[in-house]
Amino acid sequence: MQELHQDYIDSEGERKPLWGRHPREGMKAFYAFRLYRDMGYKRSLVKVAKKYAPGHKILTLIERWSRKYDWVRRVKAYDHHLDMLPIRARANKSSTKVG
Repeated sequence: MQELHQDYIDSEGERKPLWGRHPREGMKAFYAFRLYRDMGYKRSLVKVAKKYAPGHKILTLIERWSRKYDWVRRVKAYDHHLDMLPIRARANKSSTKVG
């Protein structure tokens, strides 16, 4: 199984989570990304467009942001992170038990 990279190194050399704000991503695009990210496994760009600007036709803009800022890869890393939380919690709990 290939390792899923969940972070990147920013311009100051600090590790940042991949699902955080992309270095060149504007606040409007990041807001739309957060809508997409937080929808969970039933997410879609159409749903984001409807939530972002109800009654407006902005799907093309949402699609452009998704491609430009690599939303699919970023949400895969985020989903993987969420999936691993209970596993890490169990591992930490078992490692702190006094036997």
